Amino acid sequence: MKKLILALSLLCLANHVYGEAGPAIPKPKISIQQAIELSQEYFYREWREIFSKADENIEDYIIKSIQWTNQFNDEYKEEWAWKIIFVHPINNSHKATYKIKNNGEVIAQEMTK
Repeated sequence: MKKLILALSLLCLANHVYGEAGPAIPKPKISIQQAIELSQEYFYREWREIFSKADENIEDYIIKSIQWTNQFNDEYKEEWAWKIIFVHPINNSHKATYKIKNNGEVIAQEMTK
């Protein structure tokens, strides 16, 4: 048992000493608050007509997550951007995912209704 603990400790130490960090994470040029505002404006403007015909109210949607990332559509890219996901709190399979770039451009990534 002592040999096992020693072996695991050495393995963890070697991993810590020889492990490499990933690439540096760049600082966002727009704040998280700005990204939220841009995505909300886009979401309300683009989806208002769709929701006028539906049984859900667009104002019921909430922000599920906000992430500064370079992973979109399960692929890592060189460009970093905010990823914001809106979801309906009851029908939580209904969601909208947006990419907010550093220049303020909002790009719809995924929408399910």
